[in-house]
Amino acid sequence: MSAFDSAWGHRIAVAVDNTGGTAGPFDVAVTLSSTHSDFWDHVLNTGYDVRFATEDGATGLTFKRTTWSYATKAALFELDAVTLGVGMHVLWMYWGNAAAADGATAP
Repeated sequence: MSAFDSAWGHRIAVAVDNTGGTAGPFDVAVTLSSTHSDFWDHVLNTGYDVRFATEDGATGLTFKRTTWSYATKAALFELDAVTLGVGMHVLWMYWGNAAAADGATAP
């Protein structure tokens, strides 16, 4: 699997269960737990360094920060129109690039 970019020091797999669905583009919601210390200890307080990639780990996905509060450790991201077949899928979330500009399509 390829990596998104070596400037992003952290990543986690995001499992998407579409075993009971149909193929097509879907919006996918990703919620980060307040107890996910690797994320909260290394993400920018703005959340601007968060990125999402397809199953290949390198192709970027369009997303927005629906909820973001570094102070209370609350984060909800919405990935827009992700094309998935029927079955289980693994997308990738990256963070930890201190020089990153905002990659979200809307705050």
